[in-house]
Amino acid sequence: MTATDPKRTWWLPNRQRGFQRLGAGAPGVGVFDLPEWVLVNYSHAVAMKAREDGAMSPTRTTLEATTHQQFEKAVGEKRYLKGRWEYYCETIEMARRLNPKSILEVGPGPLHLFPSADSLDRAKKHNPTYQHDATIVPWPIADKAYDLIIASQVFEHFNGRQREAFAELRRCCRYGLVSIPYKWKTSKRDDHIGLTDETMKSWTGGAEPIAVSVVPKQSSVKRLRRSAKLRKIYLYDFG
Repeated sequence: MTATDPKRTWWLPNRQRGFQRLGAGAPGVGVFDLPEWVLVNYSHAVAMKAREDGAMSPTRTTLEATTHQQFEKAVGEKRYLKGRWEYYCETIEMARRLNPKSILEVGPGPLHLFPSADSLDRAKKHNPTYQHDATIVPWPIADKAYDLIIASQVFEHFNGRQREAFAELRRCCRYGLVSIPYKWKTSKRDDHIGLTDETMKSWTGGAEPIAVSVVPKQSSVKRLRRSAKLRKIYLYDFG
């Protein structure tokens, strides 16, 4: 067992970065000797206490989104972002119609759709608000803490834990925007191939979206090669 194992992590609230990971030197405990369920539930309990103390209040998000110029700069540094601008724009527009006051982005990597939004990411290098693996539940976030949670092209990476992650997304927000690679026939990654509405329904426990959008739009697909890869965005209202 290593200190980097996310299932064996001791978390304490940190006002600047959400949660701070501590090693086995946490006060009075050999943390890596504790059962997993104790650690996970302790993490959740600390999150709830932190919110009561005001340390974990969601950031008030402005609806000023990433610009095309910022996107192109990011593409220059991270080539894998190339080709994402159209579905980013569609996600941004769908989000703006909801007029959310607080947004959490799950796994945004180096580029947020809304720069002022909070984020949940397992990678420390992206300086997330919550450094946490989305497949490990519960998330260190209170019930209905956010108006909107955005998860763009991340659910396909959750290695059979999509249903658990979606249940947490649902618990933590009013609205959810989730996009997936849609009906791809080829990819360098097997987990991107063959995802459909039925796949999404199995991940969401049967939850029905209130709106969907496929990108590129059909008119764009006609201008592109027939094998143009689609993304589908699902909007959920959890009440």
